[in-house]
Amino acid sequence: MRKFNSIALAMVAIILSVWTLSSCSNNNSKVSSFEINQSIKTLQMSYKAEGKDAVFADSLPIYSVVDLCITWPERLGDKPIDALRDSLLVSIFGTTDNDVETAMLDFAKKPLGYDQFKMNALDSIPTNVGMFYTNNISVSMREMSQALLVYDITKYSYMGGAHGATLTQFINYDIDEGAVLSYDDVFKPGKEEEILEAIRQELFNQYNVENAQQLESAGIFAGQLFLTHNFYINDYSIVFYYNTYEIAPYAFGSIEVTVPYYKIESCLTPAAANLFKI
Repeated sequence: MRKFNSIALAMVAIILSVWTLSSCSNNNSKVSSFEINQSIKTLQMSYKAEGKDAVFADSLPIYSVVDLCITWPERLGDKPIDALRDSLLVSIFGTTDNDVETAMLDFAKKPLGYDQFKMNALDSIPTNVGMFYTNNISVSMREMSQALLVYDITKYSYMGGAHGATLTQFINYDIDEGAVLSYDDVFKPGKEEEILEAIRQELFNQYNVENAQQLESAGIFAGQLFLTHNFYINDYSIVFYYNTYEIAPYAFGSIEVTVPYYKIESCLTPAAANLFKI
């Protein structure tokens, strides 16, 4: 039997430090640091659907599980943090009306299937009998530097069928400016075709092909390749992220296309270009 508390909210504090090293003309070195404090907030709730129609395939009872694990920023040294928190709340829950813990509890009260059946909360559910609806959200820090934080928000849901649905998006946060970087903050207007061509060329390299026809034969939907606004900044590259089905069949999963920043430097705004030169 898999054990779940009907409402189990756990918070674990984690302290991370970013260390930067700067050299002086007299060859003395100075180490400066600031603390990044985060909490890991988890919530698991389990339900059983009730009622004469609450069965799957005429016989299987329906259970619904909500599982949340959120890495939540508490402090970034003395840097502003409100814009990051608000952006996370909107990306995860679609609103900034509540604090994160209240938003988690409210979300968990509406498991998959709640609009079809009466849902009764359980302390434990069987693992081998029944149809299990699943609604998972995981939020973690993907990248960290002295200039930028990147958060990864991944949502997974399953309500029957061959497989579930996974959706991942990213938040790029400029620490000094206290601002979330949107597509328009990073890329100049009118550069869409140039950026898309850089993505296409990197896909050619990634799949060891020479043209769009060969890329199509390799399984990528070359004819429907588009410039995604779902990206994250990684070291000296920009990674364009395509979720499952967007440019390839399900078996390919998500596809990341890493474009070195120098290949599209002319497409970057001055503020974005400066991030790579810190």
